[in-house]
Amino acid sequence: MLFHSPGFLLLFLPVCILFLHLARGVRLRGLSLTIFSYIFYSGAEPFFLLVLLASTLTDYCVALAIAATPQRRRRRQLAFVSVAVNLGLLGFFKYGPWLLPGLSRLLSQAGLPAPAPDALDGFLLPAGISFYTFQSLAYTLDVYRGIIEPTRDLTGFAGYVAYLPQLIAGPIERFERLGPQLKEFRERRLTAHWSAGVDRLALGLAQKLLIADTCGDIVDRLVAAGGVPDFWTAWGIALGFGMQIYFDFAAYTHMAIGISLLLGIRLSENFLAPYQATSIQEFWRR
Repeated sequence: MLFHSPGFLLLFLPVCILFLHLARGVRLRGLSLTIFSYIFYSGAEPFFLLVLLASTLTDYCVALAIAATPQRRRRRQLAFVSVAVNLGLLGFFKYGPWLLPGLSRLLSQAGLPAPAPDALDGFLLPAGISFYTFQSLAYTLDVYRGIIEPTRDLTGFAGYVAYLPQLIAGPIERFERLGPQLKEFRERRLTAHWSAGVDRLALGLAQKLLIADTCGDIVDRLVAAGGVPDFWTAWGIALGFGMQIYFDFAAYTHMAIGISLLLGIRLSENFLAPYQATSIQEFWRR
């Protein structure tokens, strides 16, 4: 399920927002937000929920263990567990299909049992895994550094890691910024920023459907023509693809911020006109 799909815009999003704004009680509102986030995420592939849960439960437990452990060495070991699990999940799903054939050959040459080189062919990359693993990991590392106190609210923490508007495309939010807003959302009904939210959502949809997808169609046709492209065709492909990925990122950022504003929660501005940067450092900040 994608932000610009009819099923999301016409059914899932209205039902989600209406239910969350009408829900009463701290537990019901917090649990409902988490459930809606998990339902949304399972739309791509239900198996992906296990990966999301693995990252969430690991960092929830590790953070509590770090806070309860005074020994510096033990705290460092626990933090390493979080790093290993999150980066291990990310590395396996993102680079496993690419690395497995070479690893299989090395194991075979060494006379060791080796998996089939094509064992991971067709393996799907869990949507948003880069975003939620780093967000969950950042929480644990902030606890390790003493920047924040760990939460004992598992449902609330699961809602933070899987927060629907920024789950699949970011922006990555620190717990110290998003956590208090989610807590306030659970404890009392926040004021939705309807006008600003609809404006940002509409802007994102326009950038995605009218610009990014149009550029993608043009590039696909130019590439499908085959042969060695001439000067103008080559430039058309380069500029078209550049505009496609730029406006894809910009669109999803606007849509995420807009959807969150409809819940009364402000996400950090992200992908903020990066081409207007005057230095590499400013480019990455934007």
